[in-house]
Amino acid sequence: MPWTGCAGLLKNRAAGLKTKEEAGESMGKKFTAQTIEQVRYMSYPAAHPDGHEAVYVCSMHRKSDGKYQSWLVRTDAVTGRREELTDRECENAFLPRYSGDGKHLAYLSDRTGEKQLWILDLEDGKRRRLTSLRRGADWYDMRRDREEFLIQAGCYQEEIENGTWDKEMSSEERKAWEARKDRAPVVIDKPFCKDNSAYGLLDGRVDRIVKVFPDGKMELFGGISFKARYPVYSRDGQKAAFYGFPYKGVWEPDPEVFICAGDGSGLKQLTRKGRPVTEDPPCFNMDGSAVIYSSYYEGKEGGCEERLYQVSAEDGQVTALMGDVEETKSHGINGAPCSRTVYGTETPCYQLNKEGSEIWYRASCEGYERVFALSLDGTQKIREVTEFPMSVHSFCLPANGRMFFTAGDYTTITELHVMDMETKKYTRLTDENLWLKEYDLSVPRLIWVPTADKKTRIQVWVMAPANMEEGKKYPAILDVHGGPECSYTVDFWHEFQAIAADGMAVVYCNPRGSLGYGVEFSRDEYSWGEGACQDLLGAIEAAAELGFIDSERVGITGGSYGGMMTNKMIAKTDRFAAAVTQRCLINTATSYGCGDMGFESRRLKEGESLQMMKVLERRARSCLMGQIDSISTPLLILHGYKDYRCTFEQAEQIFIGMKERNPQVPVRMVMFPEENHDITREGNLYNQICHLQELINWFCKYLKEGGDADE
Repeated sequence: MPWTGCAGLLKNRAAGLKTKEEAGESMGKKFTAQTIEQVRYMSYPAAHPDGHEAVYVCSMHRKSDGKYQSWLVRTDAVTGRREELTDRECENAFLPRYSGDGKHLAYLSDRTGEKQLWILDLEDGKRRRLTSLRRGADWYDMRRDREEFLIQAGCYQEEIENGTWDKEMSSEERKAWEARKDRAPVVIDKPFCKDNSAYGLLDGRVDRIVKVFPDGKMELFGGISFKARYPVYSRDGQKAAFYGFPYKGVWEPDPEVFICAGDGSGLKQLTRKGRPVTEDPPCFNMDGSAVIYSSYYEGKEGGCEERLYQVSAEDGQVTALMGDVEETKSHGINGAPCSRTVYGTETPCYQLNKEGSEIWYRASCEGYERVFALSLDGTQKIREVTEFPMSVHSFCLPANGRMFFTAGDYTTITELHVMDMETKKYTRLTDENLWLKEYDLSVPRLIWVPTADKKTRIQVWVMAPANMEEGKKYPAILDVHGGPECSYTVDFWHEFQAIAADGMAVVYCNPRGSLGYGVEFSRDEYSWGEGACQDLLGAIEAAAELGFIDSERVGITGGSYGGMMTNKMIAKTDRFAAAVTQRCLINTATSYGCGDMGFESRRLKEGESLQMMKVLERRARSCLMGQIDSISTPLLILHGYKDYRCTFEQAEQIFIGMKERNPQVPVRMVMFPEENHDITREGNLYNQICHLQELINWFCKYLKEGGDADE
């Protein structure tokens, strides 16, 4: 496929391990943890109806306080000319969408405090605020035929009752409210009371749907009394669908598909308890007779994939749109790609094309995130839309023969591209991170490694140190992804580049338990048993065979599930010379009820009963804390204090346990007081830098000669 646009910037350099010096190129700057100060993150492209331009969200960290700032940029599809549409100095802007006639742009902005819906006239440049929601808006959909909106907005019940939900607070009111809230006790009357995204306890705010008319009039939609998210209109605007949360108790987090008329009347629940519905926004089919949504498919022998289903608006009958995905070009949808330098909301994972004949969706498949099209004619035929050596992060459905999408690769942070759907030629439109050309970057080499039991093979990437010298041996770090239902893809991850720039190789892979390789590959018995451990050890041994890795100087790290696997590997083997466990789990016996992850009774099959003592005994038997006496690997522990996925007490337990039982082993813990489980992706800039620098310093000290790190 031909390359067009910015010369040379889309070359696939993944064929080998040549350094710039070997290739005859000049030496560049060293990529460090601090380099991420320069990163611009691109997300949520929106295409003009006639395809001549697109708008996207650009984000970067403010150096003043380390927080993210986001603004909207308009780009011409032919010339690439760019224009900033919002003022990055006084507002954050999100979720741009063109009106049906392309004359106006809707978006969310926090210019007045909370995120409100704004309308920009693209002809005269005038803008107006459409909403005054007390707690702001989080998501919205717009009718195609007129500027009428359904908005997802958080509300407190008392504000609904006293009629203040639609009255935005002044800055003084907001300060007074926050002061009262900080002092007030929190009443907890339900089991699902914590959430990682809330940085702690939920405080009673519940998502509702608000209908907004062209004149700015707002009304609560449909008389809905439970949490509701992601409202969408049918093509003709006569119907609306959304995810509702009608259950109480341990089932409260489970969404179901609801439908009603466009005015909110005739509310009906379409799906029922059974296969769990995911929270990618739903969409209608062409004539509005059914709602398309995603749900988890579980294989007969375990393992899962996210697949597409259709539920009838008339009788609630559910139809699987994807058949045996093992025999297709993609393994389900999504694939949860991880460890890539991104920020911001992405466009919906699946979207109905203009003709209503196909659902276009993103999926991670064997190391790439690509766009596929699923036929809705009953054949379940899937075709690949994007066939190029990049991973797609967001896409817009084609407009006038052009498809806009954001994508990146090993050495390119996400940029906006446009593809001619007839010729399949694509052009890179933006250079938001052109400064990367000044740096020495390492390009991974891909190898496929047979598993120890010979049942399959795993995908392994090996990054040589930047400016590697021929004949020299280097230390290496094995990085384990989270999940385990995630996947590494062909993408840029600044942490890997910073490690490689410090003279260490990076090895990463998709062991069994990962997504993107089929249901069988993702079975729990692999990810939580010994299969993944064997795969990880096989990856590092295969990487060492390339000849430049010193097998005696290998470290291991990972976050979340990867942190648990780091703990597990150093408890079971002395293969690693150093370890960094991030956002980890160590004691399943005491993690029950401490975070926001599920409940034991939800796992029961029909006819089974639950005895809490047996549950705790089972959790205790799988507890890694009981193996802490055998850990002799120098260990760094990195954890956010407000992590409510893998709670901070897990980090405390391994730290205290090591200090008590193995005082001779170097152990250091670094806690980030205001960060949650997403510190490496959405954390404050300076905490992200510190987190990465702590990791590099630790491995430099214990894997490299002359390294320096305080214990």
